[in-house]
Amino acid sequence: MSEHETVTAPQSRFLTSLTSQLENAKAWSFLILLFFASRLVWLYVTRHELSAEIATAAWLRFFLAGFRIDSVVATYWMLPCLVWAALLCLVPGTAPPLRRFRQVWIAVITVATPILTFMNLGYYATFGNVFDGFLFEFFEGNAQDVLWIAYHDHGLVSKLLLSLLVSGGLFVLYRRGFAQPVELSATSTQLFRRRLPRVACSLVCLVLVVIGLRGTFRSRPTQRTDTSVSRHRVLNLGALNPLYNLKTAFQLRRQHENYFSEDRLVPPTRLDDHLATIGASLDQNVAASSAGAPLTFQHPAWQRTAAGPPTVRPDHVFVLFLESYDSWPFLEKYRELGLVEEGRRLGQEGRILLNYLPGANSSVKSSLVTLQGVYDTYSAQQQCLPTSLVCNFERLGYRTRSINGFVSQWGDAEKSATDQGFDEVYCTEHIKPGGETSNLQLHDRTLFEFAAEQLPYDAPTFNYIRSSSYHGPWEVDLEAEECTVPPFPEAIRTPGMRDETLLRTAYGHLKYTDKVAVAFVRKMSKRFPNSLFVLTGDHYGRNFLTPAPPPYEGASVPLILYGPKVLAGLEFPDNATGGHVDLGPTLLELAAPAGFRYASLGNNLFQRHEQPMAVGEQFVLFPDTIVSLRQPRQCVRLPWLGGERLAPAAAAPRIERAQQLHDAYHGVSYMMARRSLEAAQDVRVAEGRQSPPARPAY
Repeated sequence: MSEHETVTAPQSRFLTSLTSQLENAKAWSFLILLFFASRLVWLYVTRHELSAEIATAAWLRFFLAGFRIDSVVATYWMLPCLVWAALLCLVPGTAPPLRRFRQVWIAVITVATPILTFMNLGYYATFGNVFDGFLFEFFEGNAQDVLWIAYHDHGLVSKLLLSLLVSGGLFVLYRRGFAQPVELSATSTQLFRRRLPRVACSLVCLVLVVIGLRGTFRSRPTQRTDTSVSRHRVLNLGALNPLYNLKTAFQLRRQHENYFSEDRLVPPTRLDDHLATIGASLDQNVAASSAGAPLTFQHPAWQRTAAGPPTVRPDHVFVLFLESYDSWPFLEKYRELGLVEEGRRLGQEGRILLNYLPGANSSVKSSLVTLQGVYDTYSAQQQCLPTSLVCNFERLGYRTRSINGFVSQWGDAEKSATDQGFDEVYCTEHIKPGGETSNLQLHDRTLFEFAAEQLPYDAPTFNYIRSSSYHGPWEVDLEAEECTVPPFPEAIRTPGMRDETLLRTAYGHLKYTDKVAVAFVRKMSKRFPNSLFVLTGDHYGRNFLTPAPPPYEGASVPLILYGPKVLAGLEFPDNATGGHVDLGPTLLELAAPAGFRYASLGNNLFQRHEQPMAVGEQFVLFPDTIVSLRQPRQCVRLPWLGGERLAPAAAAPRIERAQQLHDAYHGVSYMMARRSLEAAQDVRVAEGRQSPPARPAY
């Protein structure tokens, strides 16, 4: 082989690959335009819902978010062509088949996109949402009805013909404007004779593909939450892509199937054992429903009758559900860090309980336990349950609000809150569109200022406020907020400690949350002295000094109640032990008139109980010990009682009881929540529409 051939052969193969990649880029650009046209159709059809004037910045955020989502969809769709073109460096002779495949591949999506666009719009008109998990439920066993409704009410045939006509025109546009072969100039050909430009060009192509797959050059890839860019829900949904929505619907369907799997059903005999275990924990005998009737929320064991407010009925109730606000910084051994001094003082002036567990180990699940009063509800579909804080406070005449420091599509926060029955729902896009952090969150100061200054309080309100600042990305200006954390004292440092610089940054955000949350409480308490305030954490903050915290430090969150007039004369019993599921009955007993009936699986924490305990997720708390059910299971005394691990002989019976309680509360909660949802789904499918959340009967 000649020297000339050894140089030009790699160049020739590279140029073949490069021209194919450039042809892929043209096809990718066509898809972006195709998806952009789909978005314009969405805007035109839903224009009547954009009642208020939309600022230019909101439009820019909308189209940028849409472009990022489209980029992800287009790049994934083009991935087979991109990989094939890269392989042309090895098999250059397959370039013509690649061109034919690309045309067929583009034709498929060109036909599918208009059809899915019209389907997505029809789905939104019917159900008020883009494609979701209900898409598959609705078609199961009702295909004929669906097709008839689509034909009779929504012009199925005419819209299908219009879609095909549009698809044909778009494909002609692709063939004439985007499908022509690429020819490189002589200058480019000469440039790529050298190895370095070829390597550099290959790296650029790889980087562009990675950015396209992620929809961004930032460290966090584009997600559904990034489309929450406006206070107009129709714009946020329109920033999505019909194919992206279809993928989300498949994911939600799998989640649905997992939740309603037959394998998760609790056998009747096992359910009876669970009920007996719960009965012992509630200081009463809980038997299975009579005559073998299914266990429901109307079971006598869950029924409560309020004794009436011990002092004054609160005019307003504020539940500050603080991100990662955990208990261990309140312990005396960590006080030198000075992270929660404002919360500590507020707790001393009010009531503070450190023997307290979150409902779960993640924000969404823990919030659902707190609001719904039961474990293991289905996060994708909520209801107004008889155990619900929201529904019961509405029955008491309070206007209910969900106020969030994150976007509406984070954990489907807006939909979940609406399903639960909140009268008002506020997220980032309603408070400060675009947010203040790289993941569209609000700083806690902004959140609390909105709650204090922008909302009316001319009638009783129940306000559920979820913060977000003590969660990455760490973007609060700690120096400006005077929340920096100095180097740790020697007494705090421990072998195996995490990087101190990173910890100090995280702890500065905890200090910030503590500061602005308590400032909000004090401000609102002066304005409304008959109000009740609750501060608790959603879960352990995952920022302990070492990677493996002791059980208590790695599980507990505090409960702080403040309201001098409402809490006058009340104290927690000396053995008080509780968790998020106990918050509902505790608050209702402070606000409800005598004789008010409600349902609860928890206990009023101001009432003394013979066998108090709290159940979380993989943790169970007793007045003197905490049990971790993670392997290896262990039982440890609480920190203020020494914190030592119990010997195996002493720990075994306590661990066994903890496992029984954990399985009982989770099993019974799941079965009641599942049966309630199945009944609601039967109604939804029969009606062929999404019904508003029904209020429970009493």
